Amino acid sequence: MHSNAQQIEAIPPQASGQAHAAASPAKEQLIQTLMQQISLRDMQSILFFGAQVQQRLSELSEQMLGDLRNKDTGKAGEALNAMVATLRGFDAASLQQQAQPGWIGRLMGSGRNIAKALQRYESVRDQIDAIAVRLQQHQTELLIDIEALERLYAAGTDGLHEMENHIAAGQRRLALLQQHDIPRLQANAQANHNTLASQRLRDVRTAGEQLEKRVHDLQLSRQVLLQNLPAIRLIQENDRALVAKIQSTLVNTLPLWQQQLAQALTIERSREAAASLQAASDLTNELLRANAEGLRESNRAVRTQTERGIFDIDAIEDANRALIDTINDSLDIAEQGRQAREQANTRLQALEQQLHQSLSAASSRKQSLAGKTHVPKYQGANQDV
Repeated sequence: MHSNAQQIEAIPPQASGQAHAAASPAKEQLIQTLMQQISLRDMQSILFFGAQVQQRLSELSEQMLGDLRNKDTGKAGEALNAMVATLRGFDAASLQQQAQPGWIGRLMGSGRNIAKALQRYESVRDQIDAIAVRLQQHQTELLIDIEALERLYAAGTDGLHEMENHIAAGQRRLALLQQHDIPRLQANAQANHNTLASQRLRDVRTAGEQLEKRVHDLQLSRQVLLQNLPAIRLIQENDRALVAKIQSTLVNTLPLWQQQLAQALTIERSREAAASLQAASDLTNELLRANAEGLRESNRAVRTQTERGIFDIDAIEDANRALIDTINDSLDIAEQGRQAREQANTRLQALEQQLHQSLSAASSRKQSLAGKTHVPKYQGANQDV
């Protein structure tokens, strides 16, 4: 029975190549080596067959994932969007502002638009420089990511070849098991009616089932790896496109924007110079008109005064009329005074006559009262009151 078991572990070279087409000598030697790693007596060799390849790919993926976790992959796009927004925020057309009213305002305000534009340009340029630095950093990070993905792709390709070799070795070992080992053990168990031989047959079949499952797991891993490799290439293409976009922005967009801005500032300077010349011309014309009009008004005033006499006849007539009115007023006032004095004298005489009559009446009444009544004399200083 021990000899039969040794025959099971021995893999006939001629039988191992019957189930598959002949491979290259190096690959065939590798497949034969991998087949030797499968031991039907050791279930561990079956359970962990090809596990090292999966472990290496898993560790590499974890390393790549750890590197990507430390990076913010969306910042490059945000920086590009920020740059576009900043460039759009500086509108060269806004340099053309409405002209200030009046020739003095236009003349004194020359160059103010340029100064404001330069201040805005300095502010925007600082922002653009900061964004350009960020873009360069993201570009460097993207190039590093592309290189890392290239290593991951190369490792994945190598892992795919190793996994395919493990699958081919497992499939060949399963074919040998089904074609040689199990039939021999089954014939031995039936011929000898030996319980150990039957158990050995069952163990070999169980090992075959485990090997089949393991090969199936490797095939699933191979399929996932086949899907990951195009995904890696797609990510690389996107990163390269983003790197190219950043490069184009740095070497094309920014210089073009600076050229356009320089042209806009030059045009604005020309416009300001033309406006200043126009303001100066308008000032000259307005001064000429103002001087001519002032000369006309001055000449009119001087000529009018020089052609006048020393006295205006109207003034003499007004003075003569005022003098006559003054004389008449004096005569009227004198007449009114005379009449007032006559009226006062008449009223004074009337008042005097009234006083005289009152005194006469009072004296007569006193004498009448003295004849009727004895009035005692007053013993005082003035007795005749």
